[in-house]
Amino acid sequence: MKFLQHLHDLFVPHARNNYRPHALGHRHISLYAGLMLSLKLTTLFSLGFLPDNHAFSQGVSVKNIIELTNSSRNTFGLSALIENSLLDAAAQKKAEDMVANQYFAHVSPQGKTPWDFISAEGYKYMVAGENLAVNFQSAEGVESAWMNSPGHKANILNKDYKDIGIGIAEGTYQGSNAIFVVQMFGVIANQPYVSKDVYTKPQPLPVKTISAQYILPETKRVSLAKPVVYYDGPTVTNKNEVNLSGEAKGANAVYVMVNNAPLTQLPVVNGKFSGLVSGLAEGDNAISVISYNNAIDPGAKSAAIKIKVDTTAPQILNSEVQPYQENGNNEYLVKVKISGDTVKLVASSGDSGLLLYPTSDPQTWQGKISVANNKAFGNVNITAYDLAGNISAESLGSLANSTISNYGFLAKANAQVQILGHNLPLEGLKSFYLYFAVTLMIMLVFAIAIHPRVQHLAMIANVSALIILAMFYWVV
Repeated sequence: MKFLQHLHDLFVPHARNNYRPHALGHRHISLYAGLMLSLKLTTLFSLGFLPDNHAFSQGVSVKNIIELTNSSRNTFGLSALIENSLLDAAAQKKAEDMVANQYFAHVSPQGKTPWDFISAEGYKYMVAGENLAVNFQSAEGVESAWMNSPGHKANILNKDYKDIGIGIAEGTYQGSNAIFVVQMFGVIANQPYVSKDVYTKPQPLPVKTISAQYILPETKRVSLAKPVVYYDGPTVTNKNEVNLSGEAKGANAVYVMVNNAPLTQLPVVNGKFSGLVSGLAEGDNAISVISYNNAIDPGAKSAAIKIKVDTTAPQILNSEVQPYQENGNNEYLVKVKISGDTVKLVASSGDSGLLLYPTSDPQTWQGKISVANNKAFGNVNITAYDLAGNISAESLGSLANSTISNYGFLAKANAQVQILGHNLPLEGLKSFYLYFAVTLMIMLVFAIAIHPRVQHLAMIANVSALIILAMFYWVV
């Protein structure tokens, strides 16, 4: 009974509370005002002085990845891909398999390829492709990394693909929490198909077999001279093709062998050959050539040149910015944890930029951005480069000195703030003031309507002022 009596005194005006609900009394009004002010200051402090890695990022979700992929295709005038439930299922199982078996590669430790996962779901493809990502916290980060990697970009912008599927799985990887993203593409057998892309599943190449041509008439047992291969390009590349040249005296063609398997042939003119060799596999490739002439035995195999194909961009695992003052300047310590064979890491913001350097932990790089005279600047962009020329890029939260670029009418979409260690949506916090103002208004109207002849003008004035303050906080 005492509890019900307390609620009655709290919300209903009557003689015992002097026709002034306790919830609208001076003490409660002061408490409400203090709480709103504290929440507002905490929000501004979080936005102005605690930059968050992904404050303005879209979460990693199937919908966001597909939308960003189609946005990239639209930029290049390509049609949008259609989400396919079978590819979704294949991609999801591949993502879960990587978590379960602790690997990040197109082929699992058990030897399962992307095409095995796709076929297992009943997707009858003519051509298919796969992109992978790990340890990104935003959909933009994933798409940006893919679009800065030639191999991944080629998949996204392949004009032949019609369908897309996305798989996302969370777990641990190399001792840290991680998000695995699998993006699969395809065109089914009864859909129009124009041309094959070098970044899709390898197709049988139209090369001639040379094993049956080694047996020649006994009267012509003369062997060709050993050919020589010239190559002055990079030994590590993100392209699956190289330009070869060399000499093959007496031959009319050379067969190009990659890891001791025939790949293609190049014509020989006046004892010399040159041409583009495509279809190199990810990883190490030992390339050699064998001279051939219909009337003479094949020559000995040339010395091999070794080329490593690496189309996987460095992965930005984690990044943070710690602001502090030194020598009268605004300085920010940028720390980035990265995987892969990174050789250069650059942090930039506005007109300022610097090279980051590895610490005692080779996966952790850091450096300081210093801006004199409190000059404001925007987002920090992290760009990683590897030996093969692959690039990863990611944007951290805004480091603007003034919260004007982070809050109010100029706030970016999907902004978040950090309250008590938790990331909360800015729009949700601002809506709180609107709901609170409406609640106060209902309580005030109810208090006035119950006893219209007995009113407290001070209470009405105080509550009205608090409603105006809440609406102001909601707007700005």
